[in-house]
Amino acid sequence: MAQSLNPSALCGDLHALAALGIDQLHNVIEIVRQLFGQIGYGDADDTMQRQAALQHQYLAAVGALRRTLEQCIVLSSQLHSGDCGADAVKEEPVATADDMATRLTQLQAELSGKNEVVKQLIDQLRQMLESISMWESHKHMLERYKLAEGH
Repeated sequence: MAQSLNPSALCGDLHALAALGIDQLHNVIEIVRQLFGQIGYGDADDTMQRQAALQHQYLAAVGALRRTLEQCIVLSSQLHSGDCGADAVKEEPVATADDMATRLTQLQAELSGKNEVVKQLIDQLRQMLESISMWESHKHMLERYKLAEGH
């Protein structure tokens, strides 16, 4: 995605990847919700097939998210390491220190807000996974109890 070494192009690519990553994270969460919804419902064979399909979707979605994050890391390091080339920097207008400080404050606030959203989504995902594990544990205990009673 980083075909040009222009810093503004790299920033645009980085923002596009960040938006893609957020969409992919939402997709992962939706798949986990669907997995959670499949537990204990319907025909056992049908449910197991649906769960297997959702698990495959989950692994694919997490893999795509991981690749997007790796691309973000590469672009970010290019942007911050100065690999952009000296001629590309000349295209940018010279900003005053006050403008740069203001922009830095804005970007930090934006980053902080986005980090908070990502943390909340990760916490929700963690809670859903814990709920799934607990549900499965209770389900297995109930099945053993039923078998012990002879049902």
